Amino acid sequence: MFTVIYANQAHHNEPDIEQLPSSSPQTSTEFQEVPITKDESPHKSENSMSTASLTAMSNPSMAEEDVSWATLQVVGDDSSENDDGDSDDEDLDVQELLDMYDTIDTIQVGRELAETPSKIIKRPSSYNLKGEEKEVRFSTVQVREYPIVPGDNPSGDSGPPITIGWKPTREMEVSVDHNEQYGLYADEKALQNSDHSRIKRNVEGLHLSHLKRMCKLHHSGYSSKEIGAATKAADDERRKREETLKSLKNEKLNEYKETIKRAFRNATVARKAKKAEKEFLKPYIERSSKNRHSSIVNESGELPNAKTYEDDGGFWYY
Repeated sequence: MFTVIYANQAHHNEPDIEQLPSSSPQTSTEFQEVPITKDESPHKSENSMSTASLTAMSNPSMAEEDVSWATLQVVGDDSSENDDGDSDDEDLDVQELLDMYDTIDTIQVGRELAETPSKIIKRPSSYNLKGEEKEVRFSTVQVREYPIVPGDNPSGDSGPPITIGWKPTREMEVSVDHNEQYGLYADEKALQNSDHSRIKRNVEGLHLSHLKRMCKLHHSGYSSKEIGAATKAADDERRKREETLKSLKNEKLNEYKETIKRAFRNATVARKAKKAEKEFLKPYIERSSKNRHSSIVNESGELPNAKTYEDDGGFWYY
């Protein structure tokens, strides 16, 4: 009688083969087979025990999966049993051995699949309505050059302000690679020439003196007369801005001065004009007052319990 003994096997779900990285170490499977023999003599033999061992070594990424394949031992019992029992045991042992070899083949196929490099599918991040992958490419860069013209910004200290015009003087299209190469070349050249247009400046470096602004306008084709007119207009705006800033600082004082000035003008210069205005409006005021109090006038033609007083604005009743 043969007994097949399997050790405990800890089984875990193996990872998906497609997700294994292609750079994982190669797995190795070692087989050690010892032929299983049966002693034909009825007596007990020293070779009555045969062993077939299987060792599966996994890669480091599968270290957490503790898969232990045990030793298969085939142990022979006493030969004291009869021949009929031995024949039945032989048929049973052959079937068990076939199952064992089928298990070995299955494990070998699985390990070979694990050793094959995986194909990682890279899914695009976005799709369009048709299910196609979206792509954005930059092929060319459109460059436009605008002229330098006199401006109207009075923020500068002196000289004519400058700005750019609305209509471009030249347009061209270049490739992205050419533009990047030009940028690198310009940066290298800027280190040698501080006046290069592509040099990276700070806030102070962006300031242009009035002489440089005048030179740029001359280079753009403007005459000295046009530059002088732009300078004069900018100076007028600068002066108005300074006056406004000063008036904002003394706003309350200016209001008080304005009130005193108005009162003094009404008391001196505008006094005659005020009197002439009152004389002109006097008959109209009297007529309106009579119409207003006509409903309470008695038979004698006087208002009951009414007293009159004369003011600059006319006669009033109370």
